Amino acid sequence: AQIEATEDGFAVHGAGGLRGGALEAHGDHRLAMLGAVAGLASRDGVEVTFRVADALAIDEPDAAFDACRSERVLQWLPDMEAAIREMLRVLRPGGRVCLTDSDWRTFVVDLPDRALSARIADAVVAFRGDGAATGGRLLNVCRDVGLTDLAHSASTHVWDAWDPDRRPGP
Repeated sequence: AQIEATEDGFAVHGAGGLRGGALEAHGDHRLAMLGAVAGLASRDGVEVTFRVADALAIDEPDAAFDACRSERVLQWLPDMEAAIREMLRVLRPGGRVCLTDSDWRTFVVDLPDRALSARIADAVVAFRGDGAATGGRLLNVCRDVGLTDLAHSASTHVWDAWDPDRRPGP
């Protein structure tokens, strides 16, 4: 596979997998995610173009994509519904959309001091602001924008070790 730099991202051409390379994301998780997906796409012989874009104004024509995916992005946007509508605009009829996001209201800290645990959890929700409830609101927002035939699930992530001085997130 070959990677070609483009003005607003990169393209992966060919098959055979990406081996022996390294991607320095400089703390930008978007680049790391793109690199991981590029590796999977090239392994399967799929040609893919990746671009950095505005989720509220995707610079693509209507019905341009077979699928759209967003993972833990909507919580950071000022208008989750507008972003979902924009994904639906660029999605072809019968296409698939996959939306995954966090509900920080379910964040629990297990410390011997229950009051401190509650204060930490409350502080996380306050810090996240309106985006804190995104994952919990997602199903109904999808219904509100007209999506039907919805499949949904929930999962719990357990982090048993995290040193915030060494890594910004668990």
